[in-house]
Amino acid sequence: MAETPARWRTLIHEMIHAHSTGVLAGVYQREKGWEEGPVENLQRVLRQEILQAVGVIVEDAVLSADDRLFPYEKHVEDMESLRAVLRPEDSSPDNRQAAITFYRDLLSMPLEERCAKVFAEVRKLPEQQLRAAMMVYAACRRRLSVV
Repeated sequence: MAETPARWRTLIHEMIHAHSTGVLAGVYQREKGWEEGPVENLQRVLRQEILQAVGVIVEDAVLSADDRLFPYEKHVEDMESLRAVLRPEDSSPDNRQAAITFYRDLLSMPLEERCAKVFAEVRKLPEQQLRAAMMVYAACRRRLSVV
């Protein structure tokens, strides 16, 4: 893999981990999805901009093909489901800045607090959205956290 264009997505992914807050070994084992999901989603949003800044050209189709092989793909999808529930007005794939803000905000808080923070935000939703949002949260949490 180190000799394929896909190495760039992995390098960017690992660099984003370096900027994540409060990732301790024991916490990471319990909350792996709350780290891998936001990191990978942020990597996918930022990668072409980063590659352009360093003068590297890799077709997005090449990187996207590799995305499907990502071992935590379900965490990526779960985080997008939670973002759609919490920020329906911002969840369009074209709303790049909203995605960046959402994932940066998650990564700026200690890993062990992310699950509770998202739950608190879900609980603040209007009554007509709350039941469906709680079901999405519960399903995603089962996959994002080892309980």
